[in-house]
Amino acid sequence: MRRTRLAFVAVILLSAARAAGAPPTVPPAASPSAPPIPVKAGDTIRFDLSRLPNALEGEGKALCVGTRIAATGPTEARCEPTFRFEAPAGEMRIVYTFRPAKGGGETPIALPITRERKPVSFAAPSDGSIVSPPPTPFAKEASDGAARRAAEAQCGECRGQGFSLQSFEVTKSPRPADGSLPIRIEVASGPRR
Repeated sequence: MRRTRLAFVAVILLSAARAAGAPPTVPPAASPSAPPIPVKAGDTIRFDLSRLPNALEGEGKALCVGTRIAATGPTEARCEPTFRFEAPAGEMRIVYTFRPAKGGGETPIALPITRERKPVSFAAPSDGSIVSPPPTPFAKEASDGAARRAAEAQCGECRGQGFSLQSFEVTKSPRPADGSLPIRIEVASGPRR
């Protein structure tokens, strides 16, 4: 008979890296002092992803260039609108780690940040523990693509004619609307020998 016990509910808060040139990251699922989840050989670890968002929201600033009519005729004009955008959540991964109790290599457990109805399962190959994820870089290409599309749309709102996007900047890295990524983890005990 398999008995399921709820290990913990991990809430991962996304935050933007403020350091120059540093990519946005996902902080660890739990505080650094949170203990790993102990598991036995044969246990099944289920990661419930059913409450994850479909998209992550970010903000940015665009620089649009076009023309406006002045008393002296058409002049070059600049417009700097701010915008919000949604980046697809599935482009980011959270990586938990299975750490064996007695030597051996660690096993990464990569989870997409995509809402799934069925839990993602992992079978513990030996006694050990599940360790919370370290910071994980966000896929900058997906973020930049979504930001560029939103910035281009904002240039169409500038007063004047022929405004086009010259550049854009992501001012707030993509994150869930409520600021968290709830992942529930359950450990189902395997058969004991």
